[in-house]
Amino acid sequence: MSYESSRLGGARRVDHARELHELRRFAHLLDEAIRIPVIGYRIGLEPILGLVPVVGDLSGFAVSGYLIFRAARLGLPREIVSRMIFNAVLDAAIGSIPIVGDVFDFFWKVNKRNIRLVEQHLRARA
Repeated sequence: MSYESSRLGGARRVDHARELHELRRFAHLLDEAIRIPVIGYRIGLEPILGLVPVVGDLSGFAVSGYLIFRAARLGLPREIVSRMIFNAVLDAAIGSIPIVGDVFDFFWKVNKRNIRLVEQHLRARA
């Protein structure tokens, strides 16, 4: 477990298992919450948001940033956090291209990718 500063200046323990569970659920909501009938492919809220020009892509980037912020509180090394940020920036950059970006958003699943990075790190550290 690692510690995080509270607003009152004290430190509180970050429960890695609980935080990771919440991050997985959040990433699932963003990337795979909805099953497309017949083909069985899963999409989440982020690619749907991305269909709205500019605002949707910025919203998706902000939500991915929030996930990265919460994951970083688990004590991840700078290299992993940097990789997660790179993934989110790539998603936002390509996602902002009309049509091509929308298709990209349906397949890239940046939040699930970033959660896998967190899981790999925590497994290696255990």
